[in-house]
Amino acid sequence: MSVLDMKMPEMDGYEMAEHLQKDDALKDIPVIAITASALKQDEEVISKLCGGYLRKPICRSNLIREIMKHLPHTVVKTMEGVPLKEITPTEMRFPSSDAVKRLIQAANMGSVTEIKNCIADIKAMGRQYQPFVNKIDACLREYLFDEIVDFVQRGVDKEE
Repeated sequence: MSVLDMKMPEMDGYEMAEHLQKDDALKDIPVIAITASALKQDEEVISKLCGGYLRKPICRSNLIREIMKHLPHTVVKTMEGVPLKEITPTEMRFPSSDAVKRLIQAANMGSVTEIKNCIADIKAMGRQYQPFVNKIDACLREYLFDEIVDFVQRGVDKEE
């Protein structure tokens, strides 16, 4: 796996990607391009040279998702070895609005540490929030930050 900034000094990402493609020993290495350029012609060139593309600024969840596209893996949603049933926002109690806002902010930042802190604080609020904590924790293990935000937001909308 190679992640290339397309605007590097001396040899830019375009030249490096071409070099990798021409080398028989390196041509099968997946390459993800990262650039601040938004020009359509740049995107077309990048798509010919690289297997993936991210526009700056990048967030952790998008980077992880792009890397997962190029590495062999299997996503199995489990909790303690038991397949995880899809939990809907209507099936659980949501914590206080302050806790929810903090959790959404942490997920939007892609901060694993802050999400874990939020989970610990919500656990301390009582067992009635355990299904909520389990859902957030399952998403966090897969770095599904967007899913955390969507799930929590659906629950907030339900409460209003």
